[in-house]
Formats: sequence, C-alpha cells, structure tokens
Amino acid sequence: MRMLPALLVLVFLHGTLVSSISVLSSIKEVTARSQLNNNNNNNKPGNVIDNDADTKYFSKRNKQPEWLKLTLSEGSKVEKVVIINWFTNVARAQRLLGTQVSLIGATTNTTCGTISSVSSDIDSVEAQTYTVPCPTTKELTLTVFIYDDVMQEPYDRSLNQNIMNLAEVMVYLTAPSKMAGKINYG
Repeated sequence: MRMLPALLVLVFLHGTLVSSISVLSSIKEVTARSQLNNNNNNNKPGNVIDNDADTKYFSKRNKQPEWLKLTLSEGSKVEKVVIINWFTNVARAQRLLGTQVSLIGATTNTTCGTISSVSSDIDSVEAQTYTVPCPTTKELTLTVFIYDDVMQEPYDRSLNQNIMNLAEVMVYLTAPSKMAGKINYG
C-alpha cells in the first residue's frame, strides 16, 4: 500500500519552532453500499483513494441512502476529511449536498459535519474540493464513514440525487510533532 508524503507546516513563535504535521492516512480498504457496474469497472469504490481526480466512484441509482466506508490501516486521530466532488455539470455537483462525514471508533461514533452547500463552478477542482474538519476525540478512529441520506424520498429525480459520485477522498491525521523545540542560531 502506498503512503503519501506528509504535509509539514512550520511556524516561528518567539524563537521557538512549533510544528504541526498533518499526514495522509493509509487506507486499508474502501467499501460502498453499491457500485454502478459497467464494462470497464471504472466506478469502483477504491477509485476515491487512487490520487487521480479523473477517476471516480459511482453508486447505483437507489432510493436508499448511499455510503462509502474507508477503513484505516491502524487506529488514528483524524483531523479532517477532504472530498473532491466528481462533476461534469452543475446537477452532478449538487449530488454532494447533505453528505455527512463521521468517524467510527471501537466504541463511539463522532460526526464531523455535513456538506450543506456546493459550488456551481464546475471548471475548477479547487471549487469542488470540500474540507470537513473533525473534532478531537479521545478514541482512535478505525473507519471514516461518508453517508448521504438526501437520496431518500423525496428527491429531485432531475438532479439524479439518488446517486453518490466522488473523485477523491483524503483522510488527514494529526501526528505528534518531533520537531518542536528551541532554535539554536549558533
């Protein structure tokens, strides 16, 4: 399994180097309630972690809620979940509305947030990238659960809101800093 590089942010404060490190999580498995099947099998859930915004996950068209579950390689502290919406038109971009991100630990579930608005700018990956911050929890997260219950009746069939389609999902972890300390200027 490939590990992506850490993002390092350094801040100077009164002669002390303080570092905050966010690392992309290693995902062991991605599962979904359903998958739209086609001849190419290019709609599979694993596409959301392939680091390619041109691939996508597509669910079947259902009246029941869709979900996507990302199982982390090990229990971790999740800082945020970043979702890149797959879009080719405004109606498809709207499918992300109401999507909820939750963390599942061994004994507790924690809701990070719900996507309540989406951009109509379909020409920009940045405009279709949504960051959902997660609250600090005492328990380690084992699974990130992305759930969309907007697909239940009534839904607007003209928008095909009963389909989940995502390009990428990135789970960022809070890692302890080993770099904090006094700066020695010599």
